[in-house]
Amino acid sequence: MPRIARILTPARRPHRHALWLLSLACCAGLWLAQPSHAGAAALAAPMHAPIHTATPTPTGRSRVTSRGGARPVAAVPVKVVARPAAVPVVKVAPSIIKGTVAAGIGTGHFIWPAAGRLTQGFSRRHDGIDIAAPRGTPLHAADTGEVVWAGWRTDGLGYAVIIDHHNGYVTVYGHQMRRPPVRVGQYVRRGQVIGYMGSTGHSTGPHVHFIIRTPARHYYNPLKLLGR
Repeated sequence: MPRIARILTPARRPHRHALWLLSLACCAGLWLAQPSHAGAAALAAPMHAPIHTATPTPTGRSRVTSRGGARPVAAVPVKVVARPAAVPVVKVAPSIIKGTVAAGIGTGHFIWPAAGRLTQGFSRRHDGIDIAAPRGTPLHAADTGEVVWAGWRTDGLGYAVIIDHHNGYVTVYGHQMRRPPVRVGQYVRRGQVIGYMGSTGHSTGPHVHFIIRTPARHYYNPLKLLGR
């Protein structure tokens, strides 16, 4: 018998036959475990992750599809957050109840600041009027407004109070007896006591120098506005 036939033919003895089969199985397993050139190249090739694309749907969910050979991914819920619309800013003017006056805004109707005797009127050389009375006579706000000055002045008025009525008018009360009892920033009502008649500053006797003007220092004749 040729040599190859003897290799493939099992021995007649039983134990030799078993050993021959075991050797043949081991050789076959080692041959099958060795990868081919094509298989090795496929294993060495880099793996590319599939590309997922999310497409929004009208129901608020997104359909996710894949490219690159991967199987489709199941749709996943996506929360859609809408951008809030811009809210327009509306300016609302403060409402004033009929029959009332807003705080700090004058009515435009002036009362006499003090009871007394008119000693000098309005002219080009005299920007107000002088009302004389005994020292300590109360001085009243001619209209509602905000105190913008309360103290000593160096322009000859001595102790004085200036009230801005926030309606285009400003009133001045000069030559007061002492430091006024009101303060800057305080809102006063028409008729409220804001000081006492005196003779401080450039003065020859107890009186109040009363002025009505605009914030830009345009002077009015008080006699044309008082009591109307």
